[in-house]
Amino acid sequence: MAFLGAAVRWPDALGLNAEEILAKWQPHLPSPLSELSPDLLFSILVSFTVIVLLTFIITALQARHPRAIAEHATAEKGSTNRKRRLKASDTPLTLLAGPSGVGKTSLFSALAFNSVPSVHPSQRESESLINLAAPVSTSNEKDQFSSQQQRNVLLIDTPGHPRIKDRIIGDYIKQSDVIVFCLDAKEALRGGAGLGVAKEGSLIEAVDHLHQILIQLAKSRRNAKSVPPTLVLLFTRSDLSPHLANVSLSSMSADESKRRAILLTRARTAVEVELGRRRAGMGFGARRTTKVGGMSEVTGGSSNNSLLSSIFGIFGFKSNRQGDGSAADAGQHEEEDEEVIDYVDWDVLERTMSSPSKNGIGLSAGTSLERLDSDIVEGGKAICAFASVGKERGWDERSVDGLDELRRVLLKV
Repeated sequence: MAFLGAAVRWPDALGLNAEEILAKWQPHLPSPLSELSPDLLFSILVSFTVIVLLTFIITALQARHPRAIAEHATAEKGSTNRKRRLKASDTPLTLLAGPSGVGKTSLFSALAFNSVPSVHPSQRESESLINLAAPVSTSNEKDQFSSQQQRNVLLIDTPGHPRIKDRIIGDYIKQSDVIVFCLDAKEALRGGAGLGVAKEGSLIEAVDHLHQILIQLAKSRRNAKSVPPTLVLLFTRSDLSPHLANVSLSSMSADESKRRAILLTRARTAVEVELGRRRAGMGFGARRTTKVGGMSEVTGGSSNNSLLSSIFGIFGFKSNRQGDGSAADAGQHEEEDEEVIDYVDWDVLERTMSSPSKNGIGLSAGTSLERLDSDIVEGGKAICAFASVGKERGWDERSVDGLDELRRVLLKV
């Protein structure tokens, strides 16, 4: 025999009487509300509470995920009213970055002390305020810089050890006005010549480091309003490359400038090809839908739990639901739903994605150091140059002509 009982309303179960509460407070309300019936007034209060709660949740979600409401493709580029240009009297912060063994510390010593002593791989950063003077022109033509032009530059040398480079560069990348990324010219020219894949620890390691810096720079400048830093790709140790053995880095003659430009294009192309391979593995800004090794995860199966986890996270709660193919903890797989940050101009990106080619060559064709995102890199392109400090080592002061091109670049910023 079934036992049936009278239906119990939730206000009765809680010991609340909405009519008594409203009758007590309604006389104190303004005239339009005091004349309403208790049931209608109660409905208005409930509706108002729901609307306020939904508004708060939507606003909080948008604040936690700004990419959903501010797409990179629709951002205005080149808006000069929100950017501060460096003046000639300012002191730009110049960051020397790159893998170990490419001559960053020797380059730092040549600029800071006018000498190139024997050095060992750095384990911590070094900084120096240097007075940078424009090189004297060595050609009969008028140089674009006069010999009296000079500027103070705060130069910071960062170690390239894999275990500490990311932490140290992350401390300076947001404040940097110029990022000078150093690569071995010999390895870059060998890779550009198509003589095979560069061995591990040379061009591949350098491009991996450059790729990580560009990604980190893109993330740090997502909502930045200041002018982006200038990116300089400096191919160092050029005196050790057989391709540059008879090329003068300080001469401004037309023939020498043409030879340097040809070799510089060759080295830059090698870097662009390697960057294109890494961007091909990124998915060109598309959202990742699956994860290799995640056998229990189904594409799109955790969308509801992700929304609930975001809502619970606003109030400080965590969702630990399991068993339906979703992640045990939304925070462990947050990267799967995040948009991959890209640093190449989106117009070029769309043309590359529409290309019928499916192989790695076609995917890397859109990677160009002259078509970077102008919100990430100043001018939307990287400046490339050769550099050499020579083979002499010692604390004796001497003129290093192999850095004339770098000096000209730093004086332009």
